[in-house]
Amino acid sequence: MSLRGALRILGKDESPVISTLNVLLGGLILVAPGLGLAAAPLGALWGWVDQKNEATSLLHQLFDNGVGKLRGQAGYQRHELLKAAHTTLVATAFFDAVESAIGPAYRSLSVTEDEKRLLATRLPDARTVLDRLYDAQVPMPSATMGFEETVAGPLTAYFTETAENTLSFFRGLRAWSKVRQRRDEDQLRAEIVAEALRRYQGLYVTLAAKVPEFYIWAGLAEAAATRAAVEQHAHDLAELLDQQAGQLVRLEQALRRMSPAEIPAAGSQTGMLSLANRAVMRTPLVPDESLRHAPHVVFPTVEQGYVTPAFRYAVTSPDARPAEEAWWQKLPLEEDFDRFLAAYFATPASMLAPMLLLGHPGSGKSLLTRVLAARLPPEGFTTVRVALRSVDADAPPREQIQQALDELTNGRLRWGDVSDESGVRVRVVLLDGLDELLLASGQHGKVGYLTEIVDFQQREYDLQRPVAVIVTSRTVVADRVRVPAGSTLVQLAEFDDDRIRRWLRVWNETNGSGIFGGTVREVDPAAVVRHADLARQPLLLLMLALYACDPAGADLDALVMARADLYRGLLDNFIRREVGRSLGVNASEASMRQPAQTVQWHLGIAAFAMYNRRDGLRVSEAELAADFTALLTEEQGASDAAAVAELAARTVGQFFFIQASEFNTVSGLRPARTFEFLHATFEEFLVALHTVELIGELARTRRSALRAAVDTRILRALLSYRCLVRPTSVISFAVELFRALPDEDQRACIELLDQLSRQARTRAVFEHGVPYRPQPDDLVRAMAAYTANLLLLRTAMSANALVPLADVAAVGADVPDWWRSTVRLWRAGLSDDEWDGLGAALGVGRETHLVHRAGAGVATTPLGEHL
Repeated sequence: MSLRGALRILGKDESPVISTLNVLLGGLILVAPGLGLAAAPLGALWGWVDQKNEATSLLHQLFDNGVGKLRGQAGYQRHELLKAAHTTLVATAFFDAVESAIGPAYRSLSVTEDEKRLLATRLPDARTVLDRLYDAQVPMPSATMGFEETVAGPLTAYFTETAENTLSFFRGLRAWSKVRQRRDEDQLRAEIVAEALRRYQGLYVTLAAKVPEFYIWAGLAEAAATRAAVEQHAHDLAELLDQQAGQLVRLEQALRRMSPAEIPAAGSQTGMLSLANRAVMRTPLVPDESLRHAPHVVFPTVEQGYVTPAFRYAVTSPDARPAEEAWWQKLPLEEDFDRFLAAYFATPASMLAPMLLLGHPGSGKSLLTRVLAARLPPEGFTTVRVALRSVDADAPPREQIQQALDELTNGRLRWGDVSDESGVRVRVVLLDGLDELLLASGQHGKVGYLTEIVDFQQREYDLQRPVAVIVTSRTVVADRVRVPAGSTLVQLAEFDDDRIRRWLRVWNETNGSGIFGGTVREVDPAAVVRHADLARQPLLLLMLALYACDPAGADLDALVMARADLYRGLLDNFIRREVGRSLGVNASEASMRQPAQTVQWHLGIAAFAMYNRRDGLRVSEAELAADFTALLTEEQGASDAAAVAELAARTVGQFFFIQASEFNTVSGLRPARTFEFLHATFEEFLVALHTVELIGELARTRRSALRAAVDTRILRALLSYRCLVRPTSVISFAVELFRALPDEDQRACIELLDQLSRQARTRAVFEHGVPYRPQPDDLVRAMAAYTANLLLLRTAMSANALVPLADVAAVGADVPDWWRSTVRLWRAGLSDDEWDGLGAALGVGRETHLVHRAGAGVATTPLGEHL
């Protein structure tokens, strides 16, 4: 806010203080728009110089009056007063600093009538020189730029430029020549800035004791000395925020200190909304249907089990790369999410641009929005949570909010009525699932969605009904939308060891009776921490806890040799539980074996269905049904299309580690569904598992049939759409699984892969196949992906990482020519990302051997040199 804007807000009632100050400042504040406004800065500075003592005294008084007006205010009015009070604080510090730095000579700077005329006629740009003082936006601390950072950066720059503008004006005064004879201007400018900063800091610390927002802004990762000084004046609020309470309790308590309104009546619209929001704290951490896998397990409630994550944050800029994990890792890790969110909601800027809250699948984004909706105190906030997967993807934000209210309260509430009834409260809208909205609307349908949000916020702000908006999304799709200037970017961090142990402590306490009775096994935190690649994601931590608490399952410590063992154990455990539930409590292990294998194969089809699509992460219900139809034989029940579609949906729907998302594109139509694993590593493991199992089955069949031809159509179909180089964990899993096979099976697999590679580029291989089409037909791409995958697997599985090219080249071919044409095929058919990944994985050693670089101990030449 500018000084002109601040003085008008603080003086809008035309009190005696503001009227007197207006006279002294040449009619700056109360001048009517368009009537002599251009002359106001000159008149203001003349008044300030001529009657400096009275003017600065009244400015101090005006600042005190503004702070007093904050009591009892909330919402729009409070935000405007906060900005005005801070801007007046900055101006007061600056005016005092100028007089202090110039010293006794300042008394001589009276402006004569001749000088006024001279300034007005010979300095036509005088208004421009002084505009900075009156019209520039004054920087203030916020959630993303705390007190120390503001002082060291933008506020120092502001004082420096303002000091130069003021000295430029003084150079037009006859008396200034005497001051210049005694003082170096550069030194004087530096003294003014230093004194202004010192006075600003003193006034700010005093103000932080009276206004909670100023205290919270000052406490964001600030220097210890500053924080100690501030907390000395605001020790009650400091004690509150330094408590060890979790579940965003401190956020609720801090915001309640800034919320002077009454709790809404239970029968009012805002009261009903508050009751609906707070009910989530009594619900289990996961949906009730998950209990069917573990009937003796008690799930903690959200209030018991929610653990506040660490986070990173930034403000959007041209250099921001929010979709790239490497960019986030360069930012400091922050621990106090309560304090950050309190500062964010206390910052007026939060009502004019959204926060984009990012995280990986299973990181707790959705649960955070539910907890936020419950924790924001109804005295100061009216909160609506919108699950974007459940509303019309093509509707504007206002209609999406209304649809969410209809769902939450059975059509009892209207957004306009709720907003009006909120009065001085801040409205908060939590939009959960931008990535699903983007999927529903097509690749480019909602690129400008966040801009729509800004327009919505601006309209509401203009109506004095401010709305803070938080939008959640997966990190990897953050580059698919335009992020407006001023937006806050936040990424949720993975759990550290302390958070894992804290969560497990609640889990074990909640299941104390079952542990005592022997129906539930106590989960050892140390064993879980040893599997941190899973445990650091909240929902995957829940999977580990469910696995580890099963008395019939293997102990986690028994799965420490290979990562593939852990994933196989987890999946086997959940599959066995589901099959056992279907067959009944008396089902034997032998009776469950075949159904469990079938379910595992079906999960493998689902994993390939996601992996082989363009984004490699999710698949629609219709696409999944098509893949099941193509890959299951009639003996497995694939003759009935409707039955296959039902089987596909049931396969993925029965496991909570696969997320089903519903979205609407046209209101009134049946929602479409997509599926994805909560953590992509499960998809990657299943792709590797079924690749190795298919190769193993084909190798055993070939061996038992005295090396006769085997039906490789399904293997070729699955490996002809995407090169297995991204991510590298697919091949890593495959190697671990391969190494677990008996030596005889390993040799048979190697022989099979050699044979398949020699035949891979023949017409017969690609003329007949199953009707599997996860992507449009492209013969060049299919041959490139299939041949690359065969050689990737062959080299990775080789004991010495060296594979003679002659062993895998077509029979009778000139080996060097065959090899060069194969590399050219890869470059023509694979994407740039796949080509780069293949080059990182494979090389040529000793001129005649293909090398898997991860296990090679020999020098290699890159693929690009063989084009």
